[in-house]
Amino acid sequence: MTTRYKKALRACFDRLYSNLNTEQKAAVEAVSGPLLVIAGAGSGKTTVLVHRIANIIRFGRASELADPISGGTDEDAAVLERALEGSNDDVAEALAEYAVDPCPAWAVMCITFTNKAANEMKTRLEKTLGAEAASEIWAGTFHSICMRLLRRFNENAGLAKGFTIYDTDDTKRVLNSILKDLGIDEHLLTAKSVANIISRAKESLTSSVEFAVQNANDFRMKKAAEVYTEYQRRLAEASAVDFDDIIVKTVNLLKYDDEVREYVQRRFRYVCVDEYQDTNHAQFVLTSLFAGGRGNLMVVGDDDQSIYRFRGATIENILSFDETYKNARVIKLERNYRSTSKILDAANAVIANNTGRRGKKLWTENDEGEEVLVKQLQNQNSEARFIADEIMKGVRDKGRSFSDYAILYRMNAQSSSLEGVFSKSGISYRILGGTRFYDRKEIKDIVAYLCVVANPGDALRLKRIINEPKRKIGDATIEAVEKLANAEGTSMFDILTRANEFTALSRSAPKLVEFARLIESFRDQVTEGMLTSELVRDVIERSGYRAMLEAAGITEIERLKNIEELVSNAVEYESNNEDANLYGFLEDIALVSDIDNYD
Repeated sequence: MTTRYKKALRACFDRLYSNLNTEQKAAVEAVSGPLLVIAGAGSGKTTVLVHRIANIIRFGRASELADPISGGTDEDAAVLERALEGSNDDVAEALAEYAVDPCPAWAVMCITFTNKAANEMKTRLEKTLGAEAASEIWAGTFHSICMRLLRRFNENAGLAKGFTIYDTDDTKRVLNSILKDLGIDEHLLTAKSVANIISRAKESLTSSVEFAVQNANDFRMKKAAEVYTEYQRRLAEASAVDFDDIIVKTVNLLKYDDEVREYVQRRFRYVCVDEYQDTNHAQFVLTSLFAGGRGNLMVVGDDDQSIYRFRGATIENILSFDETYKNARVIKLERNYRSTSKILDAANAVIANNTGRRGKKLWTENDEGEEVLVKQLQNQNSEARFIADEIMKGVRDKGRSFSDYAILYRMNAQSSSLEGVFSKSGISYRILGGTRFYDRKEIKDIVAYLCVVANPGDALRLKRIINEPKRKIGDATIEAVEKLANAEGTSMFDILTRANEFTALSRSAPKLVEFARLIESFRDQVTEGMLTSELVRDVIERSGYRAMLEAAGITEIERLKNIEELVSNAVEYESNNEDANLYGFLEDIALVSDIDNYD
């Protein structure tokens, strides 16, 4: 590689990334080995991620002035120099000719905080790489990436093909049942408290067996261990996993299955992780397993923005990254493009007091802006009135609209005083983070039908819908079915299909068999290739759910609209996925986060 060639190559990359600042460009061009990017708020981290992925796919390691596979002569330099006289597209086209080990799009993994962030990244990559390449990148949340692997290697992970995902509400129902069956007083353990205990254990990769051994001398935690053990047994019995299991089972799959681990590490040459400050121990281990083959791991985060410790996030993951990965490069993005200098001065003054941080100072070339106002008031009602007055002044005196304002509060209960004052003041408002679409009863009911169609062993969802709409199948009958299933070591659904064989079910047998046949007919339609959207509509119709809502009249119009929206969501899912199927649709529903629901 001649000096002239190196100089021309450097000039081409400087031209191509001239819209980036020095630190951003350094992060984009740092391709090989571990890389930690400390990205302050508003510092353009998404821009860096997108450019870096595009750089890896188009030019490989060329930006590091790596030896070209061929070329590097003065004649090659002349080609690059001529390209510099043209457009950026000309420069990119010339650089592609001298790429060093470019990476296929399918060999790049990018783990984001939300599904929306992943989709935004793909959209931006489409503009640079084209739709086909962008769609091949494995971009998604930890859970969605893990689900792709668990669906593909379900047998290796010890899971049935149609395994389902339990959400927080499902977990609570199972735990309440376990606490009742084990006779554990709610003053000792509640479903919520034991759910948190189990979740923390899984986040630290502590199995139920290990947890029981560790807590053998603590009465309360010993009882929690009993619940944890039974909870895992029931999940396995129902061919189900909870959110923590998705991570844990993927970690175990990669740890203990050499063939799968080698496949994953051989396939993914570059791994990028966003919001690394909010990862827990299990995600830390998972990340190291993903990148263990080649060591090309980039993590992006901000130690001053770690807010999920209550969910098990471990700030040490980002603080000790360059100790864990000895040859890691560390780059800080400190220039802010979003805020005024007054806001940044206030922010810097606050975060300077944080303990356990790497240290950085945000700065900007933006205007100074208005002073930050801090107002201390007597109570929440005074706060609400002050906020309303400020909004009304802005609308009246400065020509603003209500939609120019956003109010953040720490817990949902605080919205009450604000809503009261806004209503009296004539301020129109909208609350984000209320009841999520997929948490509404009618949606959970239809999704429960779909889950049982996909996985008849899902007793929790089966019990939810067996008498919804009303089929005159009482609690005593459902309990009898469950007892028979436990006695025979089979599923509740299997008992339903053979209800005529059991004396204890003789009175309800016709209704139970009819329900089982309904579910089996839906399963046949899936096997025959019915579109998921058509299946959803068929379930709504043939289950009697639509008729039930229509019979209720005007009071249930909103719920009717919601189930129609579910059909529309299924249509949209099909339009965005070439290999759309029921399992994928249910997975999409299960993995939608709170943030993904905000539009």
